[in-house]
Amino acid sequence: MVALDRTGLAGLAEQHDALIELTRAPGDHVPAGSALVHVYGPRPLPKRRLLRRIVLGDERIIDDDPAFVLRMLVDVGIKALSPAVNDPTTAVQSLDRIEDLLRYVAAKHLSIGIIPDGHGAVRLVYPTPTWDDLVELGLDEIRAFGAGQHQVARRLRALLDTLLIELPEKRRPPLVAQRRCLTTPSHSPSPRTTATTLSSQTGKVSACHMVRGQIGNDRGRETRRAEPVSGMPGQRPLAPILTYRRQSSVPGGQGSDARRTVSVRRRRPVRARR
Repeated sequence: MVALDRTGLAGLAEQHDALIELTRAPGDHVPAGSALVHVYGPRPLPKRRLLRRIVLGDERIIDDDPAFVLRMLVDVGIKALSPAVNDPTTAVQSLDRIEDLLRYVAAKHLSIGIIPDGHGAVRLVYPTPTWDDLVELGLDEIRAFGAGQHQVARRLRALLDTLLIELPEKRRPPLVAQRRCLTTPSHSPSPRTTATTLSSQTGKVSACHMVRGQIGNDRGRETRRAEPVSGMPGQRPLAPILTYRRQSSVPGGQGSDARRTVSVRRRRPVRARR
């Protein structure tokens, strides 16, 4: 999934007195045949109007995917720490940029993945990465691959000490956990990585806040299916009345829902004139 029109989806759900639940976030891979959208309500929604507000493509983009920039920086860092490259200075430079991004994100109001209408009824639910997820994504792998590299450990310690001093109190718990991991000889994974799932497809950790009358707790969205949603006033938990699945993963094939396809015409060879 490349992007989604949150306002348009919430408005469409309000028009049909429904609730829309997305199973994937921007940046997630959508396998062929997998569920993409669940619709809860008295009647189905127009399929074309619904899917027109969800953009699928072949590659992730940074416009609607906050974790993708971190993912690219982390990839640069862990490649630099591989035995074949052995360039800890480049990994440290990646950590410089990661610190800048974490500072930027910490000052923002991160979305909780729930959009209500004007009357307070929830109309759209979608997975979102949390602050804890972004911190783990930015630091866990570099810390693991950089175990034994004093230059990397020194930069990580300075990064965490600075952020712990300058960021607000609500942003500090995952930083404290990361700092504690640096004190162990093996640079063990952070405590939360066993509770959440690192996607093998996109390489990002994310948690989904589901609606059960109120906002629920974080959970690994790719390991456990959400309980029936109860976001509409006066209704018991519902089972989806309609589920839309991706039909094809081959761009341009029959039933393909790729954003666009490009056709290449082969030119005829030009014969030299005598």
